[in-house]
Amino acid sequence: MTGILKDSQNISTRKNIGTGVMVFSVLQENNSYYVDKTSFIKDLINDGKTTLLFTRPRRFGKTLTQSMLKEFLCLNYEERADHDEKLHKLFDHLQIGADQEFCKQHMGRYPVIFISFKGIDQSSYEGMRSELILLIRTLYRSFAFLTERSPIGKLYLNAFSDYAELNNLKPRTDVDGQITSSLGFLCELLNKVYDQKVVVLIDEYDVPI
Repeated sequence: MTGILKDSQNISTRKNIGTGVMVFSVLQENNSYYVDKTSFIKDLINDGKTTLLFTRPRRFGKTLTQSMLKEFLCLNYEERADHDEKLHKLFDHLQIGADQEFCKQHMGRYPVIFISFKGIDQSSYEGMRSELILLIRTLYRSFAFLTERSPIGKLYLNAFSDYAELNNLKPRTDVDGQITSSLGFLCELLNKVYDQKVVVLIDEYDVPI
C-alpha cells in the first residue's frame, strides 16, 4: 500500500509534456516541461537591432519563442487589474525573473503586434490575397479598443475603419495599397497612442512565399 501511495504522489507532481502547445502562458499554466529560453529576451533587447530574422527548421520552437516574447513585452491592452501579477507568475521563476531591474524596465512595457501567416497557405495568388485581406481585418478588429479609449483624431479613426473593413469592393490598386500599408499604419497608430516603440512579431513569414 505504501508503494502504491508513493507512486501516486510522484504522478501527481509530474509535469506534463505539453505536446503541440505553442502558447507560452498555456504551457506554463498547465505545468508543462519548458526549456528555459527567457534569457533570449535580454539578448534581443540588448542587441539593439531593429529587425531580426529567425531561420530554424520546423518544430524548433519559433512560435513558442515569439509567444514568450509577446507575453513578456506586451502592454496591458485589456486593462486587467491582475495583469502585473500574472506576468510575475509566468516569469519570476525563470531565468529572466532573476534580473528584476530588466523586468521592471521592459516587462509589459511595449505595444506588441503578433501575426501569423500560417493560414495564408493557398494554392493560388488570389486565394492568398483573400486570406491576407481577412488577416488584416481580423488584426485591426483585435485593436478596436484603440478607437474607443484613445482620442486619436478623425483622420486616424477613419483610416482605422477602412483597414478594419478592408474588402474587394474597392478598386484593386486601392486594396493592394492598403494591404501594403496596413502594418505600418497600425504601428504608427500604436506609437502615437502609447508613445513607445512597437514590437512586431511575424510567425510563419515564409508561407506566402
